[in-house]
Amino acid sequence: METRNIIFPFKPDAMMQPEHISSTHHLLCHQGSLSFNIYNAEHIIYPGDYAILHSVATLNNVRWSDDFVGDVMILSDELIRRLRPHNNYHVFGFLSLYQNPVMHLSTEDYETCSEDIALIRRRIGKDSHLFYDEMLEHLMMTHVLNLYDIHARNMHPDELPERATQLLRQFISLLDDGHFRRHRDLAFYADRLYITPHYLSEVSKKVTGRPASFWIDMYLGNEVVRQITMTNHTLTEIADDLNFSSLSYFTQYAQRLLGQSPARFRKNIK
Repeated sequence: METRNIIFPFKPDAMMQPEHISSTHHLLCHQGSLSFNIYNAEHIIYPGDYAILHSVATLNNVRWSDDFVGDVMILSDELIRRLRPHNNYHVFGFLSLYQNPVMHLSTEDYETCSEDIALIRRRIGKDSHLFYDEMLEHLMMTHVLNLYDIHARNMHPDELPERATQLLRQFISLLDDGHFRRHRDLAFYADRLYITPHYLSEVSKKVTGRPASFWIDMYLGNEVVRQITMTNHTLTEIADDLNFSSLSYFTQYAQRLLGQSPARFRKNIK
């Protein structure tokens, strides 16, 4: 079942199809298990666990048990951008889920997520509704806010300073606008925020536990994966588009990210 921005595949291996590989995936496990490696860490999803995966192309060793039963939603990048809450916790929650994508739900939270997803699934395809797109988006926003509530209650973060979260939100907006394609130096972003590169990195560490350079690299890595899997651009064209100084430098970068050469990765995906 699908609409333009939300897809419910019938099997988890649909996640790895080239047309979906750089989209955001939400998984709620009801039975069995699913495991994968990401950022050099192994994660296993058991019944009652919820995972949010921002780019499945960065996953390795994806395996699921024969009895796996779960809800899998594939969400477009366009929808994900519109669903981000405009509050201070958004920056912390959004970025921390990039690093640790699995949430272990209480019985009550599991029931809430199951009900949310069941309602979204039932309403997909009911396009006789005069406000169909807006209705689906609001149902999805309700679910996203429930996920942020669950995450915030489990993480118990310290109160986030207003100035720090505002700066980091502006920094992430610059990345969302695509500046990482041409600019990977902290000075570029610090300049636009009227702060020093050192202060930008310290703010990022305070709010997310990671330096600002980590998030630049993450955005760049996701775009590398997207272009390799979803375009017909040559590797030289991708390297030029993303401002790598040479094809060999791009190849080395992509190999570290993918665990294999970009040419072999593209061939395996196809």
